Amino acid sequence: MTKKISVLNNRSIIQISGSDSINFLNNILTNDILNLQENEICPSALLTPQGKILFDFLTFIPNKGLNVVYIECSKGQKNELINKLNLYSLRQNIKINETELMTIVTNKISDFQHVYKDVRFYKTYIGRTYLKKNEFDQKSMLHFTEDHFWYHYEKVKNCVLEGEKEVSSNKLYPFEIGMNSNNGISFEKGCFIGQEVIARVKYKGNIKKYCCGFESLEKINLNSQNNSKIIKNDDFDLGEVIFINNFENNALGFCIIKSKYLVQNDSEFKCFYNEYPLVVYKPKIIN
Repeated sequence: MTKKISVLNNRSIIQISGSDSINFLNNILTNDILNLQENEICPSALLTPQGKILFDFLTFIPNKGLNVVYIECSKGQKNELINKLNLYSLRQNIKINETELMTIVTNKISDFQHVYKDVRFYKTYIGRTYLKKNEFDQKSMLHFTEDHFWYHYEKVKNCVLEGEKEVSSNKLYPFEIGMNSNNGISFEKGCFIGQEVIARVKYKGNIKKYCCGFESLEKINLNSQNNSKIIKNDDFDLGEVIFINNFENNALGFCIIKSKYLVQNDSEFKCFYNEYPLVVYKPKIIN
């Protein structure tokens, strides 16, 4: 794969600090903040009491000895997430601040002193680093590109959903987007918001559907009145489309497929969305 570096302008970084910050986050988020290491970035979420995702994001720490945690979230959900965290943090020594950090994604780690490996990408090495605007000189980056197709393509092949367009608030469970396979859910740390529902599903083993990436080799008409959300194979309804992003010569997107059909198919399989043939990529949790 050609080496690439891009800035994700649709992402924001929030800093949570204070003596109670670690325990505060550990009591409400799905992942175990206490086990975060300095060289890793971990998916996480804030759930409803019913176990569905309100906000999906990534967590990381710059220094294990400090009471500081960073959250990379969708820029469109930043203010709402900050308000929700402030609501939960009453009477605790917590400071929640926006930062000026930029999210930079790359498959070329040598251009940066520190890169967090994004564990959600299991087919390709994708790293993330965070710099202030005055620290980033794109002219000095031989592999910098403003074309984000490469990153979206890797997201689809690795079944990595992020942000409110792909993970609509209060619609999906964290195991449906594979968070339990990436240390995004801790079943050992104790309670967090929505934990009872998530634990019940885990121990019953009855996950009925999973999110998958898909690719179409042609653009998809998103304005057709005849479009349905259903994905089919022969006469069977396999699931439905969540999100489609058209590019110059093709379309990439995400869908949710019934588990029983995923088990029966290869890691990549063909199906149809309306009249468009698709290649669907299964998540690693059932590959």
